[in-house]
Amino acid sequence: MAKTIFILAGGTGGHVYPALAVAMQLRAQGFEPVWLGTTQGLEAKVVPNEGIKFEAINISGLRGKKFAKIFNLPLQLFSAIRQSMKLIKQHKPVLVIGFGGYVAGPGCIAAVLKKIPLVLHEQNTRPGMTNKYMAKFAKKVCASFPNSFPGKNVIITGNPVREDILAINKVKAAEQDKPLKILVLGGSQGAQAINAIMPEVIAKLPEPVKVWHQAGLKNFKQTSKLYQDLNITVRVVPFIKTMSKAYEWADLVIARAGATTVAELAIARCPSILIPYPHATDDHQTTNAKYLANQHGAVIMPQVTLQVSDLTEKISSFLKNRTYLSEMTENLTSLGMRNATRDIVKICLENAK
Repeated sequence: MAKTIFILAGGTGGHVYPALAVAMQLRAQGFEPVWLGTTQGLEAKVVPNEGIKFEAINISGLRGKKFAKIFNLPLQLFSAIRQSMKLIKQHKPVLVIGFGGYVAGPGCIAAVLKKIPLVLHEQNTRPGMTNKYMAKFAKKVCASFPNSFPGKNVIITGNPVREDILAINKVKAAEQDKPLKILVLGGSQGAQAINAIMPEVIAKLPEPVKVWHQAGLKNFKQTSKLYQDLNITVRVVPFIKTMSKAYEWADLVIARAGATTVAELAIARCPSILIPYPHATDDHQTTNAKYLANQHGAVIMPQVTLQVSDLTEKISSFLKNRTYLSEMTENLTSLGMRNATRDIVKICLENAK
């Protein structure tokens, strides 16, 4: 009978997809991953589709909550910890691995109380609250970026990406005599600020380009209309299921700077203009973006000062001289940590009961 390992991750793609890469590799190694998440997060759709056992717990985050709901959070946390402890008793995991976020908190606490080995993975350059508090109880903490997490039990592994991203072989640079192919991303939920500005930017460019724009489910129709009103024909979609095809297609990516996006851009060797989400905790997306920008693999344009003219001018500079993009592609070669999934799985196996 296969030994069980608990995966604790949920909410957005930034937590879910790295965890999914690890879960699938653990399964390939003969273990049975059991995923603890919520019914509201992305994990509730993605995880069962991959044939991984999914167990729902009742927990929610602090952000955007009214006082009455915040007041009830301790009771909700206590209940979620009890749920997690019952699931540990039922499945008897040999290890628990948490990927941060409020979803992981109850399972991490339950693992400590039940004396199950705990491993953590931090995706961002600045640790989130759950990982920050649970790190002292963990056997190992896997960090995505150098100098991002203090502690003797920290190992720099990088951020896991899916196998199809690792398989990308991007060797052809953007060709000067063909339309530039621009991939626009706003994370798994879309980004309203990017959606709002891009149609006008594309309209003002000095030459035609091809655009593939992931607008998010909520903003898909509105974004499509903005392009239509300007008589611009582009490909607007709510969500891109196969990101590897999108990265292979693109000459330039315009995106937020979530940890998963940054890791994928480095692995896929995609030059990018990064517009960090300004309300991210501790402004961690700006710090994430600097990992690529400091090595001239990306350009950072802060949202608070972003103007149509500035973004138009930056893209126009790439249109005039595609050599810039070729140089950025080359600079990304050394930044992609291709063995992150393998290394995290190895750490899990070394610390399992």
